[in-house]
Amino acid sequence: MGPTIATPTLNLPFVPWITDLRSASPLCYAAGMSVALWAFVRFLGAAHRQMVTTRLRGPPSTSVIYGVSNDLISSKDTAVMYELWAEEYGVVYKIPTVLGRTKIVLCDPKAIAHYYARETWTYVLTPFSLRSIEGLVS
Repeated sequence: MGPTIATPTLNLPFVPWITDLRSASPLCYAAGMSVALWAFVRFLGAAHRQMVTTRLRGPPSTSVIYGVSNDLISSKDTAVMYELWAEEYGVVYKIPTVLGRTKIVLCDPKAIAHYYARETWTYVLTPFSLRSIEGLVS
């Protein structure tokens, strides 16, 4: 007879969900695959948007987490910052915001009118809002 080989054993404390893990394995697998597929689709969508859209210039990010948001908050007059950026980068530019996101800034009245003419989800021109805007402009 040959030598006996000792197999190591783990003395783990009793955890009730470990016994149920094998029966939930297909569910966990499906959930993991769903999350992976969702992340992949989001990645492809972001890559596609970058390739299709016009690249806009804008101020560089001063913070990895906050973008230029801290600069805007600490500024005494944010309108001056936006005007300086418009002079430097043009009437349409992007600014980096929190967690790597970006916002597009429109300073051209024709571009703003074009945007609101096409965007019908959040901008609804009611008679009250029309009078309010007329009161602000005139």
